[in-house]
Amino acid sequence: MHPLTDFLESLFDDGAVTFSDRPVAIPDDRRAARDLLDRVFAAQRLSVAGPPVAFDADTALAAAEFVRWACWFVVNRDEPAAEVERMLTVPPEPQTAGQHLSADLTFRYLAQVHRRARALSPDDPLTVRLEETLRRFPFSGVLADVAVGPTTGLAFDNHPGLQLLYAERFAKHARTAWRPGGRTGEYVELVGTGPV
Repeated sequence: MHPLTDFLESLFDDGAVTFSDRPVAIPDDRRAARDLLDRVFAAQRLSVAGPPVAFDADTALAAAEFVRWACWFVVNRDEPAAEVERMLTVPPEPQTAGQHLSADLTFRYLAQVHRRARALSPDDPLTVRLEETLRRFPFSGVLADVAVGPTTGLAFDNHPGLQLLYAERFAKHARTAWRPGGRTGEYVELVGTGPV
């Protein structure tokens, strides 16, 4: 039985998730989930220009668990606020290019989860926690409709491929508070955006 791995396969293959029961943590499942995330990462990093980015298994697994719980809480509105906050532990602020890209494997889906949570209740603990997380992980957070800017810098460990990908994402989701300066800002100018 590999519930986290099954969740991730459905997310990656179909862009959809379903639950028959509340998520459970199974120690052996973490190894299978890690192997799946490693394979998906290996394919994803091929689309990133510049030096190879190293997979960060701890970050990828923490992000995957976070997304699974976020999806659960958006469809199961009976959970108490304290439980939402307890289970949605925000991973540490990303420091390396590998941490940004490893989290993005699943965090890129948080924009949709956030949209649903905010539609149900903008001040709900789930919505607030999702916004905190998206602001801490701006490489993924730029995809979401969060007005307040990132809490983490936008240099992405000075990795040119991540900076370029951020600029491309920003061009599609431009918001003043998310506009980068420095080298990442130069990529935004290169990619071009409408007025912001």
